[in-house]
Amino acid sequence: MNRFVTRCLRLSCVLFCLLFVAAGTPKAQAQVGLYGQFSASHFNNNDVPIVNEWGYGGGFGLYGDFIKVPFARVGGDFRYQFIRPASNTTLTSILVGPRLDFRPKVIPLNPYAEVIFGPGHFTYGNNAPSTTQFDWRVLGGLDKTILPRVDWRVIEVSYGQLNTYSGALRPVTFSTGIVLRLR
Repeated sequence: MNRFVTRCLRLSCVLFCLLFVAAGTPKAQAQVGLYGQFSASHFNNNDVPIVNEWGYGGGFGLYGDFIKVPFARVGGDFRYQFIRPASNTTLTSILVGPRLDFRPKVIPLNPYAEVIFGPGHFTYGNNAPSTTQFDWRVLGGLDKTILPRVDWRVIEVSYGQLNTYSGALRPVTFSTGIVLRLR
């Protein structure tokens, strides 16, 4: 692996450990959630051979909201995501970043927003070269409580970029899933 990938993996591990340490502090009154989701991504780029194709996959992750402010909580998210845009190609990402979770009292939905980043690996298949580069996403979504500690991730929409040998992938991803709140 090159130095960039090694540094991204180290940064992701450090941030993941900080997420667990912050979740374990009793003063923080943290809310921690574990989630799994199904995703559909549209790759809208003319430079990459999979132009205008849909890819499907999923992912799972862990988030923690540590700082409580009026009508919101601030925390972090750590996730693994995989998408298969064509039969021989895959995009896998390990992403981490800050999270803002809103808690409005007037509607039964909990909107959230995140900016996440980390290493992303794109494999073309058919003995073509693969690449691991910096991957970033801006996303937002809505969670709805369906049971006391279970939320339905109604919708999550993200936009991001990963550079490849052929150009930049800019996936627009739609996801839905289940969240298990641990605290």
